[in-house]
Amino acid sequence: MPPVYAGIDVCKEWLDVYVHPAGKSFRVANDSGGLRRLKRLLGELAVRRVVMEATSKYHRAAQRSLHEAGLAVAVVNPLCGRQSVAYRARPLRRLGRKGTGRHRQGSRPQRQGQ
Repeated sequence: MPPVYAGIDVCKEWLDVYVHPAGKSFRVANDSGGLRRLKRLLGELAVRRVVMEATSKYHRAAQRSLHEAGLAVAVVNPLCGRQSVAYRARPLRRLGRKGTGRHRQGSRPQRQGQ
C-alpha cells in the first residue's frame, strides 16, 4: 500500500485538507473542535505525513495538535513553495555556446577580427 500524505491549506477560520493518493478533500474549522475532527479523519485514512503552509500564526495550533497526536508535520513557507513551482514551470532557456555542443571541447569559435 502506498504511503498516504495530507496537504493542508491554512487560513484564519478553516483548514482545507487534501489527502493523497486517496483523492479525498474536506474542510474543518480552525478551532479545537475542528482539530479533533481533523485528527480523527487523518487517523482513519492512515496518513503518514502532513504538509501545511506557514500562515502567520494560524497554522500553529494545528501543527502542535497533529504533532502531539504522533503525526509527522512539515510546515513550509508558502512563498518558497510558489517560487519552486514557478521555477519548474518556466520554459527552459537556451543554453549558452559552451553547453550546446556546437564546437568541440577545447576549441573555441573565433571572433571576427582575430
